[in-house]
Amino acid sequence: MKTVVVKMKGEPKEGDLIIIAYRGPRGGRTHAMHRVQYVGDIHGDTPRQLETLADVTSSLVREITKTWMQDCFEARVKDGGSTLVIQCQDMVSNVVFESQIEGSDAVKITIDEF
Repeated sequence: MKTVVVKMKGEPKEGDLIIIAYRGPRGGRTHAMHRVQYVGDIHGDTPRQLETLADVTSSLVREITKTWMQDCFEARVKDGGSTLVIQCQDMVSNVVFESQIEGSDAVKITIDEF
C-alpha cells in the first residue's frame, strides 16, 4: 500500500484552479480539480467569503471519492484542512502523483509519497 501526502500552504485567490492528478505507467492521467470561488448568499445578511484551503481539500476529497477508482484509492483531509492524504492499494502503487495550479502563485503544493 502506498500513501501520498499532499500539503498545501498559502491563501487561495479567486479563480485559482488547483489540480491533483495521477499518471499511470503507460501515460494515462486522471485528475481531481477545484476552482476557488466566493461562497455565501449573494442577497443574504452574511457577507460572501473566499473559499479556504479546507474548502479546497474537502472538494478534492469529494472529487477523488466520486471519480477515481473507488476500490483503489481512499482520500481524507488532515491537519485542519491543509493536508490531503491519499492511500493507494497495491494494484495502483506504480502511479505517479502530480499537482498543478493555474492562476495566482498564492498556493504552494508539495507531494510526498511513502
